[in-house]
Amino acid sequence: MQRLQCRDLLDLYELLVVNDVDAEAMWPLFERKARHRDREPGRFAESFDNRVPRWEERWDGELIEYATSPPEFDGVLRSVRRELRFAFG
Repeated sequence: MQRLQCRDLLDLYELLVVNDVDAEAMWPLFERKARHRDREPGRFAESFDNRVPRWEERWDGELIEYATSPPEFDGVLRSVRRELRFAFG
């Protein structure tokens, strides 16, 4: 995760929650891609948590371009964290 765009969190929500993609099964692909981009996959949780305040501030304003009524931020965040709980230790 390199960008700070709210769309990234929304994309995770769509993949993991709405489309029921198995995050744990896909994790090795994420790790490989992160290493390819010289990122440390073990820092995912820290990086994710650092982005949350900025995502929350910009959620409605930024996502209005993609959805006329974006889903509630707290619900999206809670659902994504639940799907990624294995990555948060």
